[in-house]
Amino acid sequence: MNGKMESLTKLLQADRRLVFRVDETLGVVRYLKGNLGKVGRPGSKEVQAAVLQFLKARPDLFGPADPKQLKLLSEIADPKNVQGRAGGGTSLIFQQSHGSVAVYGGTVRFHVTGEGILDTVACELFPDLGEVPTKPKIGSKEAVAIVQKELGASGEPPQPPTVVIYRHKRKPRLAWRVSIRGDKPGHHGALPEWIAYVDAGTGELFFHYDNFQTAGPVAGTGTGHYSGAVSVNAWYDDTTYQLRDTTRTGTGGPEIRTDDDKGTQPSSDADNTWDVTATTPTRDVCQGAEVDAHRYVSGVIDYYSTVHGRNSYDGLGATALARVHVGTNWCNGGWSPMNQRVNLGDGNGTTWDYCCDHDWLAHEFTHAYTEHTCALQYSGESGALNESLSDLCAALINSDWLIFEDSWLQVTAPACRNMIDPTNGGNWDNSSEAAAQASVMAGHQPSHYNDRYTGTWDYSGVHINSGIINNMFYLLTVGGTHLTSAVVVTAIGQSAVEQLVWRCMTVNLVGNPTCTFSQFREAMLDACLDLFPTDLAKLTQVKNAFNAVGIGPDVYVRDNLADTGLEPYPGSYLYASPDVINRQTASADPTTEFADMGSDSLWQNVKAGQPNYVYVRIQNRGNQTGDTTLNVYFIPATSFGVPAAWIPVGSLPVAGIASGTVRIAGPITFPSALIPVPGHYCMIGVLSSSLDPAPDTGLIATVPAYIDFVRNTNNIAYRNMDVEPAGGAGTAGGTGAIETVVQGLPGQLQHYELRLDFGKFVPGAKIVIKAPAGALAGAIPRGLKLVARDKTQDIYEVLRGPAAARQRSFYGQPELPAEPVKALAIGFDGVHAEKPFPLKVEWVLPKDFLAGAKYVPPGGYVLAVRQSWRGQSVGAFGIKLVPGKMG
Repeated sequence: MNGKMESLTKLLQADRRLVFRVDETLGVVRYLKGNLGKVGRPGSKEVQAAVLQFLKARPDLFGPADPKQLKLLSEIADPKNVQGRAGGGTSLIFQQSHGSVAVYGGTVRFHVTGEGILDTVACELFPDLGEVPTKPKIGSKEAVAIVQKELGASGEPPQPPTVVIYRHKRKPRLAWRVSIRGDKPGHHGALPEWIAYVDAGTGELFFHYDNFQTAGPVAGTGTGHYSGAVSVNAWYDDTTYQLRDTTRTGTGGPEIRTDDDKGTQPSSDADNTWDVTATTPTRDVCQGAEVDAHRYVSGVIDYYSTVHGRNSYDGLGATALARVHVGTNWCNGGWSPMNQRVNLGDGNGTTWDYCCDHDWLAHEFTHAYTEHTCALQYSGESGALNESLSDLCAALINSDWLIFEDSWLQVTAPACRNMIDPTNGGNWDNSSEAAAQASVMAGHQPSHYNDRYTGTWDYSGVHINSGIINNMFYLLTVGGTHLTSAVVVTAIGQSAVEQLVWRCMTVNLVGNPTCTFSQFREAMLDACLDLFPTDLAKLTQVKNAFNAVGIGPDVYVRDNLADTGLEPYPGSYLYASPDVINRQTASADPTTEFADMGSDSLWQNVKAGQPNYVYVRIQNRGNQTGDTTLNVYFIPATSFGVPAAWIPVGSLPVAGIASGTVRIAGPITFPSALIPVPGHYCMIGVLSSSLDPAPDTGLIATVPAYIDFVRNTNNIAYRNMDVEPAGGAGTAGGTGAIETVVQGLPGQLQHYELRLDFGKFVPGAKIVIKAPAGALAGAIPRGLKLVARDKTQDIYEVLRGPAAARQRSFYGQPELPAEPVKALAIGFDGVHAEKPFPLKVEWVLPKDFLAGAKYVPPGGYVLAVRQSWRGQSVGAFGIKLVPGKMG
């Protein structure tokens, strides 16, 4: 791991905003984003060779990679309407082989900008194939026989079995992949379409799942058709009328065909009225189900064509085939990959109506689009994501967040799935296996990762845990507060969500069929940076949406001791991070020396004339292990630390921060040549990762943007400190001063408020404020008196009397609040800061205090200048004095 960190550190030297993700199990890097070097413009001959060489040259990061074993799977041009980015970029996706055997899920995706810069590597290559054989010991017929016997499948596979490398339980195996239909209905009510993996050496059937992609483990029946009196696009073959819609074929689009499983295929009618609505003697006589399916399929086909430019589910105009009246009173529907069609049941009229409403067709045909884009495996988290993509499409097409509500007849929930609140008021029950199964059958699902189903039923919960992603999609599209986590998400709207999800399906998830929820978070954030690179609001809300449902790590650095990592940050004490720790000599044992998380006195001022050493304590409040890039900056003392003024000190990759733990990162060496002249300064720690990217501070152009994306984030924290002269830290005495720079964002004419926080300062101290002449000419002083003015400066003194009395009264109390006192509004309103100007605060301590203070507040005496915009703090600078150590 040390070698890996060294390589990442070298890459950080080229781009300090580089982010990464490490697979701790295999010890390889799975994701890199940043300026990774010039590789040639997209479309040129050298690009493929250059990106593969980047991979090959870094085996310590990615494992051994032989370019000869990587075949270009897809090359996808960036959309032309990307905001704030020059066009012409492309994504190249390569498929891994081992010998002549394809590696299932073994892919690597590179993104190259239009300027020819490699900026993304998403690597899912298998680095541990050395001991895996490439020749099977058992034949395909033997593998089929094993599957037939163990899974109860007497038929033959519709396609010949293939040999693949498949990873199962962290181990790669040479296996036969067998696709075969079972003889008896599974727990979904349909004949299973098994995907089975048989070890090609031992004959063990080690993994299988049902690839028939149904709407869920439900039971019941339904009635009637939904669309009422409508027109139907049909076909006449000189004998009878058929449900064949060919209105799109003239322009290369798909034919839409509806079959009657109990009658003709396609469905046929003598008079082209399709008006049989009877449900007796059996429900399959009702033509209404056929009409609904036929019309609603066209709506799905047209949605994907209009919104995403996709010509049917395969992109090539494949016939969209739906078969109705499948089974006898079957209460389900599903996409059949073997037959490339949607199958729909009739319900039983008691718990389910006909399974042919608009949600059903949108949901099931989206499975087809998923299969032909990112091909998510229908098992575990990837299967739940597959289900959720289908639910999302149904919600967006029909403009409501209840799934299958028209055909759902049960009273236990408003619909089969409720994306607004999957738990339906907390009714999801995961207390036992039986309770979880009964709960989802009643229409309840988890909405938070902590409450996910972890059993094996329903192929590890594909229809259960989809509720977590469903709720994330709802919050991201519409906005709201998650009922469990209380995380607030601001809506980004349907169009943005559609674009992000389609980018994931067609680019970012391609080649990753076993995608986890955490990897989907990464893919969505990557899509956001690709499609909306200048829109920090969208990036923040994508993070918030995943945080709301508990997916991913959440690494943070505190603004003060009371900070628990909440976003947006609720406090105002912004300049005293206990986790940004400078030391004048390197710590021999930082893990022990900095272990006290309740201490705010571990840091030291920066000593000029020598190297200093910076440590940062990082916590992970999320559910999963996190990686991060740590950047440290330094700025002159200021009440508004605008990013344009940040001076880089150093960068460090930090990997494997476990959930609920603290990592002490460092040291980052602060070279003596970079240390500025003695005075007041501020050190800044910034965390960024592929799963929690920090904002591009170059995009911070307004005060609201600074508040939202710098001040309110838990990725960034400030620590005020001094640079001491090489000879010492100063002299003790009864007078002193701090000087800070008051400034605004470049090009922004705004009014700010300045407040002097001295509620925790030495009682009875005389305090004056000095500013350059005219700097505060348009400002309104509060609790201050102008006592002197000359050509160079204006001098204000803090008023005595009632304000001082309140101060003395406060200090008579035995304890102090954690935050500075806000009752005394001492300072200025309406401050203009078109140009930065220095503000100096001087104090004279009372003689009785110098003789020996009777009371010292916790942590010492604090004096600070706080700058606000419309009541919201943008920053502060302060100093802490402790008797006997004042300087």
